[in-house]
Amino acid sequence: MFRAKEEKKLDGESTWTCKLVLRDKHKPDKDKVFFWNEKCETKLEAEHRVAVVALAKIANTLPLQRLLPNQYKETFTQCEEMEKKESGGCEEASGERGATHRPNETTCKAGDGTSLDYE
Repeated sequence: MFRAKEEKKLDGESTWTCKLVLRDKHKPDKDKVFFWNEKCETKLEAEHRVAVVALAKIANTLPLQRLLPNQYKETFTQCEEMEKKESGGCEEASGERGATHRPNETTCKAGDGTSLDYE
């Protein structure tokens, strides 16, 4: 389930961020939640970016970046590298949002400083 959030600028333009929840119908406490915090120009782009982050986390052993459009390959590759670098997972997320750690939640930082959060 995608949840896009619109943020209006002073000049009237909008930017979008997105949250994706992959539900586990048998065990709700095992739901996976992914975030795209970088501002995107359209709602659809924000949804696509968070979907790429989820794909990189879920299917990190497959070379799926070859099938993605060029604008999403870098995002997938960065998430994939972070997974490998941090021994199968990213750093625990508690400092990024200032909240307590929730099970299965992690935060990735892309090389350009972009925040790629996901559970």
